[in-house]
Amino acid sequence: MAVGWTKVFSRCTLAALLGTSMTWVHYQVRAEEQQDTTVLKQRAAIVLSKARESLSLEALYKQKAAQIIEKYYQRQGRSKSDTLETVVAEPLSSGTDEQQGIPASAFFRELSNTSVPLCVPFVIVGGGTAAWSALEVIYEKNPSAQVLVVTEEPYAPYNRTPLSKEMWSIPTVSVPNQWPNARAELEYKYHLPGQPETYRASILMNVSVTQLYPKENKIKLSNGMEVFYQKLLLATGGKPNVSELINNSSIDPSIHDSIITFRSISDFERLHNSFINPKYRNITILGGGFLGSELACSLQTRLNQEHERNKQVTLLCPEAGVLGKFLPRYLSDYITKQMRQHNVDVRPGVSVFDIVPTTSTDSSDETRIQLQLFGWKDKEHITDQVVIAVGITPRQELAEEAGLEMDPVAGGIRVNAAMQVEGNIYAAGDVASFWDRALGRRRVEHWDHAVVTGRIAGENMSGGHATYEWESMFWCDLVGLNISFEATGMIDASLRTIGVWNLKNTFRRGEFSDQDLNEGVVWYLRGNQVVGALLWNREGKGLDVARQVIGTKFQISSVQDLTNLIPVQDESGKQAPFVIDSSVLGSHQTASP
Repeated sequence: MAVGWTKVFSRCTLAALLGTSMTWVHYQVRAEEQQDTTVLKQRAAIVLSKARESLSLEALYKQKAAQIIEKYYQRQGRSKSDTLETVVAEPLSSGTDEQQGIPASAFFRELSNTSVPLCVPFVIVGGGTAAWSALEVIYEKNPSAQVLVVTEEPYAPYNRTPLSKEMWSIPTVSVPNQWPNARAELEYKYHLPGQPETYRASILMNVSVTQLYPKENKIKLSNGMEVFYQKLLLATGGKPNVSELINNSSIDPSIHDSIITFRSISDFERLHNSFINPKYRNITILGGGFLGSELACSLQTRLNQEHERNKQVTLLCPEAGVLGKFLPRYLSDYITKQMRQHNVDVRPGVSVFDIVPTTSTDSSDETRIQLQLFGWKDKEHITDQVVIAVGITPRQELAEEAGLEMDPVAGGIRVNAAMQVEGNIYAAGDVASFWDRALGRRRVEHWDHAVVTGRIAGENMSGGHATYEWESMFWCDLVGLNISFEATGMIDASLRTIGVWNLKNTFRRGEFSDQDLNEGVVWYLRGNQVVGALLWNREGKGLDVARQVIGTKFQISSVQDLTNLIPVQDESGKQAPFVIDSSVLGSHQTASP
C-alpha cells in the first residue's frame, strides 16, 4: 500500500514542512541582482540574424512556445492561459522585469546538501524544455507552490535547440567575456505576472536521482539526500547514442578527449573551443540526421562568413544521403548536393570501423585522429575532432528500475493522455511514450512536443484535467542553404511519399538534385492514410491544415486528392503543382563523391 501523504509528512522535520531557511527561502530582491541598462543593451545585441532585432533568442523561443500553447488550447476548445498574455513583444533593452521575465538566476534558489529528508509537494526531475513548461503552468495555477527541480547539469532548465543552430551565428560567442551573456539566452525565463516575489522554486544542480520508490512517494539522490513528493514529473529526456566503437576502452587516451557527443551546453563549449582553435583543421560529424546536418551547416556557414579556408567540416553518414532516414531519396540527394556546394565535405554511405591516433604529416608532429572507413573511396580519414550526432536514447532507467511501465517498441515511459504514468507520477518530453489518437502509440523528440506535454503534465499535477490532443511538429533550418522546413506526424523515408512541388524548371527523371526548389509539401502515407507532412520553405503556412488532415486519418483514393489540400503556387500566385510519387519514381541518381 502506498504511504499516505500525511505519513510522508510525519517523516520530515518541522523545518522542512514550514519552509524555514533550512529548506525553502523566500526570494528577496537584491539591488546587485538587477540587470542595469548596459547589460540589457549587451544582451539585446545577441539576436538571431534572421529575426526581428527587438527580440532576444530567449524571447523568440518564448514567443514560439506561446503560439504553440495557444494553438493547443484552441484545439481543445479552451480559453488560452493568462501566461500567454505576457509573451515578450518589446525590445529587450526596455520594459520591466515582468515583461522580460525573471531570469533563472533570480527565479531559483539553489539548495545545499542536508541529511534531513525534504518534503516537497512538486518535484521535477530534469532540466530541459518539458521541465520549464511544467514549472510555468504549476505557478500559474498555484502562485504559492513549492517546487523542487533536480538536474544533473550545472544549469537551470535551458533550451537545447539553438545549440546546433542559432548559437553558431552569434558573433559575440567568440569573445570570451561575452559567452555568459550568450549562454543566458539559452536559459529559460519565467513570466509569472502578478505573483508575489516571495514564492519561487528551488533547484538542485549537478545531482542525479539514483532511485525512485513509487509506493513511498520518495526519490533518493546521488548526494545521499532523500526527497518525499506529492507529485513527481519525470522529464529526464534522452542521452546521446554512442556506438560500441566509441565505448570501446581500447580508444587511445591521447585522442579520447577529442571524441565528443553533442547535446548539452558543456558539449557546445567543448566543440566551440575546438572550432576556434587554429590547430584543429578538420571537424568530423558522425551522423546525417537532423542534429548532424544542422550542425554541419551551421559550422560551415560560420567558416564561409569568416572566409576561413584552413578548416574543413566533414559529415559522415551510413545512409545514401543526408537525412536519408526521413526524406524521400530524391530530396535527400538534393540536400546532399546543396551541402557540398556549401563546402561541407559530405560522405554518404560510410561506416567507421576503427578510430586510432596518428601523427600529423607536417612539422608540428601533433597527434590527430584517423578514422578507418568502410564504403568510401578513401579508406582513411584524418581529423582533429569527432562529434557523435546519431540520435538519443530515452533516459528511462530510473523509471524502469522502479517497475513503471515501459514501451518495448518505441522506448520510453508509457503515459496516458494526461501524461500520467501511474498514481501521482507523470512523464513528459522525449522520455514519454504517449498514445496518438491518429497514429497510435509513439514517442517523439520535438521541442514543440516538450512544450505541450510539459504543460499538460504540470496542469494535471496542479489538479487540472488536460489531455493530449495534438500533433507535434518540428522544424529544420539548414543555415546557409536557404533551406527550412517544418514537419508533423510520421516522417519516415520507408513510407510512400507524395510530393507537391513548385519547380521553376521541368523535372527530369533522375536529376532532381539539379532542380531549383521554391516550395513544396511532401505527404507521407501508410497504406492510403496520410500520416505525416513536410512543408518545404513555407514558413509554417499550411501546418494547421496538415495537422487536421493527419488527425482525421484522411484516406486518399488517388494522388490528386493531395494536390489541393495545401495549395502550392508559383511566383505569379497561380497554383502550379508538380507531383512526385515516390512509389512510381523508381531509382534515383545517387549522390556520388
